[in-house]
Amino acid sequence: MAKNDGPHNFTGSIGDRTYYNLKGVGPLVRKKRGPSKEEMDANPNFETTKQNNKEFGAAATVAKAIRMGLGQPSKEFQDSTFSGRLAGIIRTVIQYGEGEKGQRQCNLHMAPGRITGFPLSVANSLKRTYTAPYHCTINDQRTAITIHIPETKNYHHTSKPKYATYFKLTAALSLVSHYNYKEQSNTYLPVIPQQNAKGYHTETQAFELDKTYTNNEITLLIPDQKPLDSKVAATIWLGITYHTKNYSDFEDLQAQKAMECIAIL
Repeated sequence: MAKNDGPHNFTGSIGDRTYYNLKGVGPLVRKKRGPSKEEMDANPNFETTKQNNKEFGAAATVAKAIRMGLGQPSKEFQDSTFSGRLAGIIRTVIQYGEGEKGQRQCNLHMAPGRITGFPLSVANSLKRTYTAPYHCTINDQRTAITIHIPETKNYHHTSKPKYATYFKLTAALSLVSHYNYKEQSNTYLPVIPQQNAKGYHTETQAFELDKTYTNNEITLLIPDQKPLDSKVAATIWLGITYHTKNYSDFEDLQAQKAMECIAIL
């Protein structure tokens, strides 16, 4: 950044230069923009930058597909950083994909551990809030996924709000196809678009915190009841909310609500 020492100081833009006054510093001038697309295409020094940009763009596209599939739970549980954090994690998944850098496939099955445990909100982690054991299975027809919770007791709630007397579980699935780079369009596209960015979610009944519940199951249906394609990843999410009962109505307690990805199938 250069300083404007000319006799006629002003603010505004001329060509690719922007002139402005910075408080405590004085008049400054900087380039208005970086290199154009045409300049980057013609200069081999920008090849790594272009490769990274393609894969960053793919990560953002896949992250959006997951958010769309999650639907309402995404809006209810996420914090303001969720979209950016999710795209950043998916960018690391792309590094495991087949193909040349800048054209590597985005396949969540290649690195499921990168997303499993990923929270919608940094402040509230499900694993630090609710410690009951659970596992996921898919039926033989690949049309439904079940979350099994063998037992849940009061001591499984390690960070429950002070006045909470009930809790509910929210389960969600979001489908995301493998994405391949298409040279003709210079972009990433889903391999199975009919099973991409779709989802399903459900909420359980209200459970009393001071009671023990055994053999609970939550079933998530594959959208359109079409068997899950092997080139589509089902991201499974589990969330918890706490409540107090006021006569016959349940009052939501916003504190400690949490949701995270628990499996990639």
